[in-house]
Amino acid sequence: MKMKTKYEDNTTEEMDIVFMLISRTKEEVAHEWGDDTSLVEREQTHVYTDMDAAVLAFHEVLNEEANHYSKMDESFQHRDKEECDSVFESEAGYDDVQRLEAALYKQYRLGRSKDEPNIIALWKEHQENDDWDNAGFDSNREFMNMLKEFDFNFSPKTGLDNTRALLNKMISDTDWSVTLSIGDKVRTLCEPHGQYYYKGTIQLKIARSITKTMFNWELDTSMTKSWRWSQTEEGKKEIAEKEERHNDLMTYMGESGLTSYSVDDKGTYSMWRGE
Repeated sequence: MKMKTKYEDNTTEEMDIVFMLISRTKEEVAHEWGDDTSLVEREQTHVYTDMDAAVLAFHEVLNEEANHYSKMDESFQHRDKEECDSVFESEAGYDDVQRLEAALYKQYRLGRSKDEPNIIALWKEHQENDDWDNAGFDSNREFMNMLKEFDFNFSPKTGLDNTRALLNKMISDTDWSVTLSIGDKVRTLCEPHGQYYYKGTIQLKIARSITKTMFNWELDTSMTKSWRWSQTEEGKKEIAEKEERHNDLMTYMGESGLTSYSVDDKGTYSMWRGE
């Protein structure tokens, strides 16, 4: 995908960017013999150069994440469970749980709009609600009534538009003049795997194609960072102090009859008289 970036000196550069969907999994697998296990690690990388294809791939990742965090645990309201952990679990019916899962899914998937109650935060509170008294039951009923009024419906197009907006924000929030890639969309999901565990990390990474040599890119990056620092108050002050020190040393060198000098990486001057 082509994109243009603009630098401080008003010059522009056209560059290619690619999308990489990286899936890493760790699975503890039991041996056929004994009680020993082995940790098996796998990694898959899918590369997309088309924005629409990247949006669809990222969309699936976000859907899986929202589904993971909104679904109740298998033991939740299990008929063989000896006791309930919260007032909601004891009072809620099947429809209440479905509404809760749908409301959580929407907010994990799209975020919370300004007119919506914070279902995710409220649910975390009610998971800890084990006040088996009138106040605890009243609070729980208010929560269930709120769920009945919550509009948890949204169209597939809304989900795709949200994904595209997130992806565009990742691109626009990145300073491509001093970086080659970003990878701040990392999702880690833990799922049961028999009597062991399954852990998967899914990362969407956006990277600019390296059209320059690494040496030239590092040089450009260093120059860009140096210029930005020189425009800050701290930078201007330090530059002025260095210039003043340099001028004083040049005056000293001339008055002392010294003709040559060198400066090391630490800013230490060495002076001598040439032949």
